[in-house]
Amino acid sequence: MTATHFALQDAEGIELCKILGLAISNVSMYGMEHSVTAGSVAQAFDAVVAKTDLYGAVELVMGEGGLMVNGAVVETVRTTGQLLVDQLTKLGVHDFELQPPVNRGDFNQFMSILASPPGSTLVANGFEAAMADAKLKSIRVSGVSYARVNKDEPPPPPPPPSTRRISNTGGSNSFDLDMDLGLDEFGAGATPAEGAPDPMVEFAASAYMEQKRTAEAASTGHRRKAKGQIA
Repeated sequence: MTATHFALQDAEGIELCKILGLAISNVSMYGMEHSVTAGSVAQAFDAVVAKTDLYGAVELVMGEGGLMVNGAVVETVRTTGQLLVDQLTKLGVHDFELQPPVNRGDFNQFMSILASPPGSTLVANGFEAAMADAKLKSIRVSGVSYARVNKDEPPPPPPPPSTRRISNTGGSNSFDLDMDLGLDEFGAGATPAEGAPDPMVEFAASAYMEQKRTAEAASTGHRRKAKGQIA
């Protein structure tokens, strides 16, 4: 939760989840054009606008402890708010944020996406992809992914060094050697035994000398060509 989020009272968080859950349920059962759906979506939109006008951005997050509204867990069991939790779970929704001023067109499209059955055309590539395609300005989604790291596995091999540019146009003794050894990718691995050569240092030194010889040869060729032109 960012510093711009303000905590809602428990009753307000529950009320918002219930209204959103009911609207999603009606969209799913009757479609967006049905009069029942239109009424519940309009009610949900008014509730969202009221909350965002009062508190600023409102963020809903599905966490291990349940559904959270602006960082506070909302008790949705045995309420229509559970309809929202169930649908978010089915679609694999992690979080979304309603940002003021909430646009009515954005909200209606968002309800259509949220109410879609998993695997249907609108969410065929997942909820986050559907939201990215919709490009809704007042509703934001943040995908969160985690990478497991096994401390017992050896670190990945370092990338080979590369020469970005070698220039011999600045005079007989001028060349610019810019190396990218990728040393920041090595991480904090095991250090070599005392007195043993460091393979990374030897690797970097060898690469540097090879590139320096290449640059010097290019510079020498340039000088020879220049002398030939003068003669």
